[in-house]
Amino acid sequence: MRRNQGRRSTITRCAIVVALTTVVSTSHVGAEGRDRPWSGSDAAALTLGATYDGWGAWNVPGALRHGVSIPDTTEVVGIDVHTKRLTRLDPRTTEATSGAVMPAGVFRLLVSPGATWVYAFIDEASVRRIARYSLTSLESDGSFGTGVSTTGPELAAAGVPGDEGLLLVASADDVSLFRDGELVGAGQPLDVFSMVVVDGTTAYAKGSGTGVSRITFGGTGVFDVAEVLSEFVDGFLRLQGPDMLIGDRLFSLPSFVERPATEFDLARPDPIYPARYFHDGARGIKIYDATSGALLVEPVARCLEDAATGVEYSGVIVGGGVIYDTNAGKVADIFDRCGSYGEFTPVPPDRVFDSRTGEGNRGIVRRLAADSTIRVKIHGRGGVPEFGVESVVLNVTAVHQANSASGWNYLTVWPAGYDQPTVSSVNVANGATVGNMVTVSTAADGHVDVYSNAGDVDLVIDVMGYFASAIAPRGSRYVSVPKFRAADTRNTGTPLGPGQAMTVSPGSKLGALSFPSWDRHDVTALVLNVTAVQSTTGGHLRVYPSGSALPPASSMNFAANEDVNRLVTVKTGPAGKVDVWNPAGFVDVVVDVVGAYVDIDHASQAGRFVGWVPFRWFDTREASPYPGDGRFPAGELRTFSVPYPEENLVANVTATQTAGSGYVSLGSASIDDFEPSGLWKTSSLNFSSTDETIGNQSIVFTGYIDGGVEIYTSTRTHLVVDLFGYYTARGSPT
Repeated sequence: MRRNQGRRSTITRCAIVVALTTVVSTSHVGAEGRDRPWSGSDAAALTLGATYDGWGAWNVPGALRHGVSIPDTTEVVGIDVHTKRLTRLDPRTTEATSGAVMPAGVFRLLVSPGATWVYAFIDEASVRRIARYSLTSLESDGSFGTGVSTTGPELAAAGVPGDEGLLLVASADDVSLFRDGELVGAGQPLDVFSMVVVDGTTAYAKGSGTGVSRITFGGTGVFDVAEVLSEFVDGFLRLQGPDMLIGDRLFSLPSFVERPATEFDLARPDPIYPARYFHDGARGIKIYDATSGALLVEPVARCLEDAATGVEYSGVIVGGGVIYDTNAGKVADIFDRCGSYGEFTPVPPDRVFDSRTGEGNRGIVRRLAADSTIRVKIHGRGGVPEFGVESVVLNVTAVHQANSASGWNYLTVWPAGYDQPTVSSVNVANGATVGNMVTVSTAADGHVDVYSNAGDVDLVIDVMGYFASAIAPRGSRYVSVPKFRAADTRNTGTPLGPGQAMTVSPGSKLGALSFPSWDRHDVTALVLNVTAVQSTTGGHLRVYPSGSALPPASSMNFAANEDVNRLVTVKTGPAGKVDVWNPAGFVDVVVDVVGAYVDIDHASQAGRFVGWVPFRWFDTREASPYPGDGRFPAGELRTFSVPYPEENLVANVTATQTAGSGYVSLGSASIDDFEPSGLWKTSSLNFSSTDETIGNQSIVFTGYIDGGVEIYTSTRTHLVVDLFGYYTARGSPT
């Protein structure tokens, strides 16, 4: 089953997690996206545009009535409850496009399979009129004849896949086929409760108190209706892959033979959380863990019960910690009733996949070929539990890249089972070995998918920790800190030699920061920006908890005489200390602290990670604030408003077409990240030559209220930003 991408909620105060990658051409930035729309329902669309005030209340200024998803996009269309206009809304930006004022009596909207038309079903006493609107302009394209006459509330309709001009409408009186607004044929009367159209010749209709009929039709309006199930089955008709789902029973098509189905088989994908399913049954909602099919939450459990009133919610999970109650018509924050969701547990760095040895691949030794995807199991390996995991922190390394015609390759990592998004996670040149930290949701049965674009390359994946679902043990929360330098061997004149390790102890400075109920002893993991400066030979560094055995997992790779920095998430040893080990040559090492995972008050909602299916925010090659070729000029500092200015965003920023050696820095627009000279205190990304490809994940606190990201580039370059998720609010110091 393909799973779908949905809306995101908006939460006050923010830090943005950004991975920076410098690339040379479009060919190795990321594949064309093929995201599928989330499986929308009226209730799911209603909370698009919701904002969170940070203190337990949700506001829905842009609520839609009769909202429905648009095929092959993440957008929805509905009726704005305030303006009464037909409105198209992008859930990523909450930008809305409005069209015609809708007539009174609209009770349902339908989007055609080809996303060309919006159909509005209008109740005019005994006549149901169907008006058609252009999905592009949202303006009316005229009404369908005299409409459909009915004797009761039953009415179902669907567009016909493969023929955008056809619309099949079933009512208590008959079944009608419209082509481009004209009635072309009608069949016998049916008691219709719900209907689905399978293809251009077949549909199924379910009666309100009877069985199921198969409708066969042609484009000329010739009909045949035959009963395929005489007994009554409670529930809506829904296609489930090659099968028909009715309530909690599954039937094989076209034979319509019932086959056994568990409740987990019937669970629909949650539009936001890749590793969680929900099923809204007769008693309300049950939530299932997608890794196992295990029931996470009963309908009356705390996650789905109003803490103040004890009333059970009966709507659907919308995502981003939101339930929409279809009975009461309201939304509710559920993080405070969902236990450990989004809390982090660090693990000692460990290897979970290596294509060179066959580890994690059933012993098969095989390099990734061009334009190929491999599915990698993460859950149950490297200290990550088999169940109760939503997202993971990985170090993904492309080893000995070769044979790319353009000279470059990119890897994309995303939750398994979703369509491949338009993002890049690691960029690597022929002959090089490059790694990058990737924070990504897991899906299906605990896997991630990894795509390699060009040439051939070995793949190594190490795990650093995981974010929990609601059923996992309690973990730690993320706290962003003003960047500070914890170690710099250039100041001592003693670079790290072959086989040597250095200890980094930032605890005293962390303890001095103003975090409520927090001191250095509460730190479970650190988020560090580690820079290797002018190494005498190519190699790597390993960062691990002090006092622990040297792990097999590398934290970063570099070439000789290269300045490279990488974001590293690492479990801490005693007193919050970590070690950095160098296997060969001499290299200066610089360590900056950008954040920490701490055991703060669990009553707070701060610092939970919520993962998304990755998607692209902007690309200056396509649209840029700068004239000419659109590249950032050298020495330029510019402020960008993030698309979710009140959230802690996780992103991947790609710099492309660099004009020479230099660096890129990201910082907050609302706190002092500047030196008096106007330059950044710390760099987020270093590169050493023209057209170099290099990546790094970076965490930037964007501000408490009016969040923004300031970007400084010392050298001309393009920037591309992909988004992966966010940390919940109030996790940053004052």
